[in-house]
Amino acid sequence: MKKLLITSALAGSLLVSASAFAEVKVKGYVETTIGGGDTPATSAVTGDGTTIGYETGVTFSGSKDLDNGMTMTTQATLEDSDFINQAIALKMGGNTLFIGNDYHGLDDKQTVPVVANTIEDGNKSLKVAYNNNAGTIHSKSGIGLMNKSDYGTAAIYYVPKVTGDGSTRDSAPAAVEKVGSGTAIGFQGSLGVEGLSVNASVTDKTTLSLDEKSITMKNIGVKYTLGMISVGVQSSKISDADFSETYELGNESEYTSIGATVALTDSISVGVQYANAEEAAGFAASDETTLSATVGYNLGGQVVTLQYTEVEDQKGVTGVDGDALELRIKSAF
Repeated sequence: MKKLLITSALAGSLLVSASAFAEVKVKGYVETTIGGGDTPATSAVTGDGTTIGYETGVTFSGSKDLDNGMTMTTQATLEDSDFINQAIALKMGGNTLFIGNDYHGLDDKQTVPVVANTIEDGNKSLKVAYNNNAGTIHSKSGIGLMNKSDYGTAAIYYVPKVTGDGSTRDSAPAAVEKVGSGTAIGFQGSLGVEGLSVNASVTDKTTLSLDEKSITMKNIGVKYTLGMISVGVQSSKISDADFSETYELGNESEYTSIGATVALTDSISVGVQYANAEEAAGFAASDETTLSATVGYNLGGQVVTLQYTEVEDQKGVTGVDGDALELRIKSAF
């Protein structure tokens, strides 16, 4: 009898929660990767062998029109057993006020077109330095304001604690490490031009340290799509930081990428992406260069891709090279 009461209470609470929203959606994916790569080295490159990996995610979202004319939306993603992307937003017209993380994508936009993953996400064991958003705060919890128009979306985002550990060390004496804060401001949109996609953002955040040390990322990218062909370029510059995003006064890490994709048929696409990562003179011996080529087959709800990636002078070390090959199967529901 007790179990029946508990079950009834749980079912009732779920019904009440669902009825609180005019629309509730659930979507998800299962991604399987099969492949291998090298541990980049100057000689006697070590192969890491073939591995099979998985990534899963389920996103819950809801929306409801409020009595004051606003629309409230919520979202949360369960990814690989951890909840991420939690956010609540209030919308009125073209304006949105939100609290959460990974909601805005303000300084996390990728304009270079790809068939599957970008180089930084699809390089297997190569561990390349290239990262189109190395200084981002998009996954940190904060508060932001967005305005959407026919030309695009402008937004500002503030994160009180960059480390996300919930501590109060920023209010402690000067001899105690700060956890840092961050601010991002930017724009994403077409500027009213069909086929055009532009993004530009500036992010400033205080690093984990005993004093106020900050790094600044400036990100700009352009993509244009005409029929079956898309081409794009993106550049990110981070002041006073090295490839590992560690504060280093006077250093400047710069990440540049160009790419293109072609839809050969309704189901088959090919793409190529080239990336360059460099540090200021005197900080790294060489520029890291990475090339990735991908072919993809879309089955409708399932995408199969084969991606080859090679890197030269990994993380700016001359002669440290390697390559990787990865088969990726992604099923969405």
